[in-house]
Amino acid sequence: AEVLNGEGWLPLEPLEGTTLINAKTDPAGLAPGLYQATITVQTNAVNSPHVVPVNLTVEAQQGPIAGFQGVVSNATFEGGVEVAQGDIVAVFGRQLSYQPGQEGSEVPLVREMGGSKVFVNGVESPLFFTSYNQINFQIPNETQAGVALVQVVRGGQAGNNVSVRVAERAPRLLRLPIGNYGIIVNQDGTFPIPATPGYPSRPAKAGDWLTIYGIGFGPTNPAVGTGDPAPGAEPLARWQPTPKVYFGGGFGRVGMDPFYVGMTPFSVGLFQINVQVPGNTQKGNNILL
Repeated sequence: AEVLNGEGWLPLEPLEGTTLINAKTDPAGLAPGLYQATITVQTNAVNSPHVVPVNLTVEAQQGPIAGFQGVVSNATFEGGVEVAQGDIVAVFGRQLSYQPGQEGSEVPLVREMGGSKVFVNGVESPLFFTSYNQINFQIPNETQAGVALVQVVRGGQAGNNVSVRVAERAPRLLRLPIGNYGIIVNQDGTFPIPATPGYPSRPAKAGDWLTIYGIGFGPTNPAVGTGDPAPGAEPLARWQPTPKVYFGGGFGRVGMDPFYVGMTPFSVGLFQINVQVPGNTQKGNNILL
């Protein structure tokens, strides 16, 4: 294949022995603005040449820019939806961090990562992940219910304020990145979903125990500090009062009292429900409420 490159700002390098092209540019020497180019690949295929448009926007460096309704729950990623005290959320925008993506791996969580901090109503928040256009953080437990202001500070340079509605509780089940299946695990570590490449799976049966994961459940008893890991032994951080779990929808739904609802031991902001599948559950896909 022959690669034709007509733009000086977009150097191309075919990778020998593959059909891949390395396209890498350094925006440091470019003035702010929109740059457009095409990559043309000439081959002996019938539908040759292949033309790939490339657009590059170069922005001047400025303070972090959080997007409108850019603070969202990590369970839904939907703008304009309320989150909970102690919830795991993300803020999306631009120039939030100038360092390569970083992920926190130790607890208690740090309050600065990738040269950036996040403040909720002026309080530093624990950070899970930072990158140029996304930061994952925890809403401080002490955040008052109502509208809260979120601000990213990068290298001491403060960004704009964006608002998010905070409630005492906003429970949501986490979902797998396939279909609409929740992150639910059988006791043997498999997922009760149809056979899917990359996901060990088997249907759950009556009497099986499931672990269901979620976030946004709010305060627990005993309380867990902002950014701190949940206890790994009794007394565990339980959600009270204990809710009921329903399998199925409509008139056919079946309720069960879970064995445990609370924070996942040693985690920050993550909750789990341990419940047994009732004997009279309808076969097939079930809705959990």
